[in-house]
Amino acid sequence: MQNPMWAAGCGVFLTLLGLSLAFAADNMTAFPAAEAGMTRYVIALPKQDDEAALRVELIVGKNVKTDAVNRYFFGGTLEVESIPGWGFDRYVLRKLGPMAGTLMAVAPDAPQVERFVALGGEPLGAALAVLGRAAERLAGDGGDGAALEWQDALRLTARRLEAAWLALEATVAAERERWAPEWDDIAAWRPALWPVVLLWAPVAAALVWLGLLLGGYLPAPSWLAARLGF
Repeated sequence: MQNPMWAAGCGVFLTLLGLSLAFAADNMTAFPAAEAGMTRYVIALPKQDDEAALRVELIVGKNVKTDAVNRYFFGGTLEVESIPGWGFDRYVLRKLGPMAGTLMAVAPDAPQVERFVALGGEPLGAALAVLGRAAERLAGDGGDGAALEWQDALRLTARRLEAAWLALEATVAAERERWAPEWDDIAAWRPALWPVVLLWAPVAAALVWLGLLLGGYLPAPSWLAARLGF
């Protein structure tokens, strides 16, 4: 049997929509088949009275063995596509990885632990929008429900902000590695000196001779003396 987490590492095909369980079971043709190397997941949600007031957070990742000190995330982009003819959204992760994280020191004999490492770099703007709506609701009624929503939105934004920062660090490190050969070539480059010597040696000799001539240290040729009035 295929490991779902391993399938997520190869590529995850996710379709998310708020339909009844019976409708989803009878209308699987609405969901395109998984592409090669991917796995299709369909999540059917029970119908709610006010579905516009509800949100679903989708966390994509993989179980891996890491140290227990650093925080890790997987690179990748969760693309949102509309299913033609149906109007439903599907979420496609074409590649999971590479994995990056913080660089805190770890004891050499520290045991590794199995952890769920999520996809990093989720849109920070979406989390900020959720936080803004929670803040408006908290300012409006200030009830316990609004306070809990605000706390959840704040934690979500903190996770997204950390993931965005780690993604930025990983991108910078990848760019440094990509440009390292060019930087090394530039640092090792030294211009050839023979064109400089070949061009400027006669000019320097002529200038020295002219200086000595004008200073009276050398006799001037007759043709030059006539011109200069010597």
